[in-house]
Amino acid sequence: HLSSNIVPLWVGLTLTLYLYPNGSIRSLGAIYFGTGALTWLVGRDAIHLGASGIVFGILSFLLLSGLLRRDRRALAVSLFIVFVYGYLFWGVLPLSQDMSWEFHLSGVVMGCLCAVVLRNYDLPPMKRYDWEVDEDSECPEDFDDPSQY
Repeated sequence: HLSSNIVPLWVGLTLTLYLYPNGSIRSLGAIYFGTGALTWLVGRDAIHLGASGIVFGILSFLLLSGLLRRDRRALAVSLFIVFVYGYLFWGVLPLSQDMSWEFHLSGVVMGCLCAVVLRNYDLPPMKRYDWEVDEDSECPEDFDDPSQY
């Protein structure tokens, strides 16, 4: 169980900290504590052990953040998550009695919730070119610095 969670956890943490340096602290804390609290509220009377809920939370945060933010880096990471770790999301369904699918589902819910709440954190700067500026709009006479628009 540990060996199947350690690589996705490492990859997910690395990508989250790289892409979203300000939002990652808030999202990782909320995913860690929220996944456990949500599993405690809705989970069945069983032992829920492991880091798989946190893995599901981080990967779903990365996936949905890329779709909501629509910048190239985040979309590339979303596609990476789908192609490399897309099989993990089958763990949300109750396919086996021995598996804590509630923990997985709680992680996905918390990851998606964090992605929606923190969608405006860490947005990359949008470069604006001079041909994008409307000539009829209120612009200063000297058009030397297009970054001011």
